[in-house]
Amino acid sequence: MKNLITKFCYIFLFFHFSEQIIAQPSSYGISAGAHVSNIDIQPLDLTYDPFIFYSKPQNGYHIGVYRRIGLGLIYFQPQCWFTYLNQPLNISNRLDVDSIFQVSMDLSHLDFPVEFGLKIGPLTALYAPVFSIPIFDISQSSNWSNQFGVGLKIFRFQLNLRYQSPIDIRFSDNFFDNLETNYRAQASQLIFSVFMKI
Repeated sequence: MKNLITKFCYIFLFFHFSEQIIAQPSSYGISAGAHVSNIDIQPLDLTYDPFIFYSKPQNGYHIGVYRRIGLGLIYFQPQCWFTYLNQPLNISNRLDVDSIFQVSMDLSHLDFPVEFGLKIGPLTALYAPVFSIPIFDISQSSNWSNQFGVGLKIFRFQLNLRYQSPIDIRFSDNFFDNLETNYRAQASQLIFSVFMKI
């Protein structure tokens, strides 16, 4: 319950402070997008690396809302996304490579990208620090990451392609094959988004 209250407080503060800077022309809209996530796992101790991990890039999606504040050639755009990501991993013990089991990692979270963009005609270049709060897997911690991308504006729509830098995944508290893992996991994403002004 305490964790849920904390998440709602973050959401409230996010929109409250974005409201305070509204002194320029602004617009609202909705967004949706497709994600391709990839996970990278490295042992924290090279002398103790008992597992082999097999993973492939996975698809996901987001839906969200945004508010854009125009500042001439530049703009400021706070956003809120629900992002669904699920990353299955096949794992085997190095001592018994034929014994493979699967672990599903639910990486769904609320994202709060705070986007800064530069407009040159219909083209945009953007940067956004992102605060992410896990939703379903409470063992995961909140994270900061960064998004970099480009966009194309077509009437009421804007198409964006962006890369999101890796976020840490809490992994060392899990147990596989009765052995405690000792790994660092990070997930990065490639995101295609469509924004529609309403």
